[in-house]
Amino acid sequence: MPLTMRRDNRHSTALTDRTHMLHSGLIRTLLARCTCAMALSMVAGVATAQTLVLNAGDSNQLQLATAINTAVNVNGTPTADLTLGINQLAALPSAQLGPALDQVGGALYGNVNSASTENNDYFLRRLSDRLRPTGVLLHREPPAGGVEVSPVNYNPREGVPLMFVEEDCSGCKKCGCVHVWTDGYGRHGDVSGTADARGFDFTQAGGSFGFERAIDDCLLIGMATNFFENDLGDSPINSNIHAHGGQMAWYGRAQGEVIYMTSILSYTHDYFDSNRRVAFGAIDRTAQATFEGNEFSSYNETGLFCYLGNWNIQPYVALQYILVEQDGFTETGASSLNLSTGQETADSLRGIFGTRVELDQGLCGNPFLIPEFHTRFAREYASTNRNTFAALNSFPTNGGFLIDGAHLGRDFVVLGTALHWMAKPNLKIALGYDFTASQHITSHAGIGSLEFNW
Repeated sequence: MPLTMRRDNRHSTALTDRTHMLHSGLIRTLLARCTCAMALSMVAGVATAQTLVLNAGDSNQLQLATAINTAVNVNGTPTADLTLGINQLAALPSAQLGPALDQVGGALYGNVNSASTENNDYFLRRLSDRLRPTGVLLHREPPAGGVEVSPVNYNPREGVPLMFVEEDCSGCKKCGCVHVWTDGYGRHGDVSGTADARGFDFTQAGGSFGFERAIDDCLLIGMATNFFENDLGDSPINSNIHAHGGQMAWYGRAQGEVIYMTSILSYTHDYFDSNRRVAFGAIDRTAQATFEGNEFSSYNETGLFCYLGNWNIQPYVALQYILVEQDGFTETGASSLNLSTGQETADSLRGIFGTRVELDQGLCGNPFLIPEFHTRFAREYASTNRNTFAALNSFPTNGGFLIDGAHLGRDFVVLGTALHWMAKPNLKIALGYDFTASQHITSHAGIGSLEFNW
């Protein structure tokens, strides 16, 4: 009986040892397979990242693909989510890869500074157009003898004062007139893409309110505020940035018999809300961000009063400077494909030459209906390059890349017309239209304004 018991114990021990050996072998096999899978995943991630570099299209796509490839090689195995994204990108046909890289790389962010520059340029343009002396603004005293001069008989070349005329202001008589004005506008434009960056479209809308005082016939000072709602979009890649904010301006004008000078200082604060859809392969996400910006601008103009027949011709030259600051931000909503950016600055320096032409005698003989035609040529002397530095959140240190923005152009032309109606001696209503073009931008704008003087 004891012998039998010992024989059974030896058999049980041997069986247990074989079971442990079997389990250990199975575990080692599973571990080996997992390790192999991880290694293959790393190799696949590196290989697919290299594929993106080889198949990238424009400069923005290449910079993003290079950043991903560098980060994978330096940091090692990316996260599972980013690996999925890289693999999905690499599996796309070449026709779909370019737009997908633009989505991942946030191509529209490179154009924010350009859109802000245009927003400020249009505000300064509207304000300088309104501030430029015209034949239908300030009250003038009647000539000696106290007889009011009919607008029909008024001839500015003879220097006969009229209640709606500013051109002859010799002597700088005390005036003390107060002007309150408001306007509303809408503008839509398109900026074409280049070999380095995608284009975009923009829409601007808003309204201004101003208060000014004529110290005398030769000097006027005032301030204005503007509130705006702007949209910046790139519909082919489902990206949109909405901006809203306010602008403040302080301005002045001095004039003589044949010359005038105007000066404007302004400040702008923007609030941006971005929506960037990332949809390709099995991935469909929307990255969102909120950030702010500031702009500082100055505008200085000098012009002349000239007359040709019944036409009042005002040639002028101006210098305009705009400094744009954009805060950094971090997106949410797209997991490993979220982007982070730092603070960016850009500036614009434009030399301007323009001419405004008005019909002295009014439209169809009506002296209270004044047609206007104007042209404006501007040249950009600062850099036309606009870019933003961004990084994938998954690779904050080694995954940085530049997002190049579209070029607005070097030379700009504006063609426009307006109609001023003196509804009452102290009330002026105006409607206008502007067309703007450069090497890369075209836009159309309409504006209506109302001014009350007392």
